[in-house]
Amino acid sequence: MTDALKVSGLWVDYRTKATWASAVRGVDLTVGAGEVIGVVGESGSGKSSLALAIMKLLPANAKARGRIEVLGRDMVGLPSREAHRYRGAGMTMIFQEPMTSLNPVMRVSEQLSEAVRSRGEHHKLEMYRADSLIVPGGRDPRFALGPERSAPPSKEAVDALRQVRISDPERTASKYPHELSGGERQRVMIAMSFLLRPRVLVADEPTTALDVTTQAQVLSLLLGLSRDEGTSVIFVSHDILVVGQVAQRVAVMYAGEVVELGPTEAVLKNPLHPYTKGLIGSIPSGFKGGKRIEQIPGSPPDILALPSGCKFNPRCKFAMERCRTEETSMKEMEKDHFVACHLY
Repeated sequence: MTDALKVSGLWVDYRTKATWASAVRGVDLTVGAGEVIGVVGESGSGKSSLALAIMKLLPANAKARGRIEVLGRDMVGLPSREAHRYRGAGMTMIFQEPMTSLNPVMRVSEQLSEAVRSRGEHHKLEMYRADSLIVPGGRDPRFALGPERSAPPSKEAVDALRQVRISDPERTASKYPHELSGGERQRVMIAMSFLLRPRVLVADEPTTALDVTTQAQVLSLLLGLSRDEGTSVIFVSHDILVVGQVAQRVAVMYAGEVVELGPTEAVLKNPLHPYTKGLIGSIPSGFKGGKRIEQIPGSPPDILALPSGCKFNPRCKFAMERCRTEETSMKEMEKDHFVACHLY
């Protein structure tokens, strides 16, 4: 499987008044072409900072260190003027709150048509020339402007809305974002992704605040985009069960570090890290077989005052003296299932 995204030794630092604080700490992660990987953890675990770093959308007071290779090109060292060319048909992002992602003074049809124009501009730029992902000396055949993509943008916009199961797409296309429900706005954002045909899609908490039925529909749409277009998806969520419905692999983050990484079924049925066990133990139903709901004691650490040793040790009932003094490192416990914990 060819890697569409490769993150190596990534740190994300934020400048405060007095010092720098690290929200992402030495993360290594790969996402294969057409793969869906889930990134899960509590608020403050570094998930969103990782997502913004991948998109090169970090705020002005943040900086990234390490490598983020998207389609074979390192985004960390790429000037901003060049990075924006990759955002669109190369990589795109669905944000947690679609109301702040859509332009409030533009109709839905105009915004979707803008995505079509953006896709065309990306084709002209011929930015995607990683040998493993493109025909040498030519354009990616998946981006070829064949008959299905020669339709007028307005028709494509309506077709995209129909594809994401919006009822009466013609009428919806004429509306402004504030006239749509939260689920409809989120589906408009996914429709944009369908129009862009991105190689890499970052979905940051895309189902938060949606009802269960709409959430299931959104998850189905994202899986369809990955399956039908070969899009690689990084699905970010605090809900490990939601991640389990869409991802082939799961990365569990805590205090800016990946503490467990493995196939979804293995992580959910045989969690190794105490933090992963705590996340699953707090689920009201599902994997506990009638056992009581458990909670993880304490709160996530402040990135300005991280504990020494294993960052989870103040909240871990298995903590040993070694856990309080020595940093952890990833170990492969079974095929493709890694954990960073001194218990192993």
